[in-house]
Order: sequence, then structure tokens, then C-alpha cells
Amino acid sequence: MLPYTPIRECVKRNVPMPLSPCHLSSETSPCHLKSDSPWQALQCDLNRAVEGALEVVGSQLNAHGVRVDLLREDSLPPALGDSVRLEEVVINLAVNAMQALDRTGKEDKRIVLATRAENKKVVLEVRDNATGVTDTYRDRIFDPFFTTKGAEGGMGLGLPIVEAIVAAFKGNIVVLNNEMGGATFKVELPADGINN
Repeated sequence: MLPYTPIRECVKRNVPMPLSPCHLSSETSPCHLKSDSPWQALQCDLNRAVEGALEVVGSQLNAHGVRVDLLREDSLPPALGDSVRLEEVVINLAVNAMQALDRTGKEDKRIVLATRAENKKVVLEVRDNATGVTDTYRDRIFDPFFTTKGAEGGMGLGLPIVEAIVAAFKGNIVVLNNEMGGATFKVELPADGINN
């Protein structure tokens, strides 16, 4: 059984998650998180964050016909961050990939969640086999309220919030096109216990 987290508890009980002051301001201005985050960076297990996120959204991904492949490095050093916030990052990126896949009409929908240590960082990659990201979209993809979803939904806040959470823990996120024809969101976080 996976450890308790507030996200899972709120989902089980179907109640809204308690919002921190940062969350409240992020609803109108996700950029606020970049410069004024009250969160403390602690040792986190990125693999557990991935497991926790899948416990929350796994059935939704399955209902949309998405196959999820896990490529986890078992001996990851701890990341510096917050477990609940890292689960939010994984959830947002997985749901974003699922929505991109839904728009393709493909029958073979795949998301790969990969973790590894690289260059004194802990890395999470969320890859899909949708259609990738054009250069025009790549320049704006983390802008608040920018969305490619049109009338079908989405306020354009998920990816800016992801970027803000990652930046709050002195990490970095980039989006690339991948060999499957889709997009890869690569998150790098400082690894605890590894000298810079």
C-alpha cells in the first residue's frame, strides 16, 4: 500500500483539496509561485510521487484507452521538493498527455513515465505518442491561459502551474518532441546528497 498523501485522501472522500496561500494566488496568477513560494524543499522520493499520481489518475487514463509504461530507476537519490507538489506535477503532465492523445483519434495511445538520475539531478520524463509540439506552441506552452484545446476545455493553467512548482524547487522543465511522434516533458530537480 502506498503512503498517505492529502491528494489521495481528498480524491477518496471526493472533497476539494485544501488550498495553500500559494494555491489561492495560482488560480489567478500561476507566476506568483515563481518568486514567492512558501514551500520548503525536503527530501522526496520521485518514484513514490509517480506511484501516487498514478493511483489518482490511473483509472482515468485507463478509461481513455491510454497504456502507461513505467521506466523507473530504482536507486534514485532523493529529490529536493515536496511530495504532494511533485504528485501534482506528474498528474498535470499525465492528464495533459492524455488530452493530447484524445485529440489524435489514435487507437494506440501511450504515455511513458520515466525517472532517472542525470548530471546531479533527478529527472522525470513524461512522454506521449500524440502529435508533438510545434515551435510556435513551444514558445508559449508555459504561458498562463495559453491553451491548444479550443472550445473543448482547459483554461491553460495546468502547465504554468507545473512550471511554477518545478521552479519553486530550483528545478527546470522543458518540452521536446520525441521519437514516438509526440511530446516529452522533461523535469529536472536538484538531487539531495549529491554535491553540485
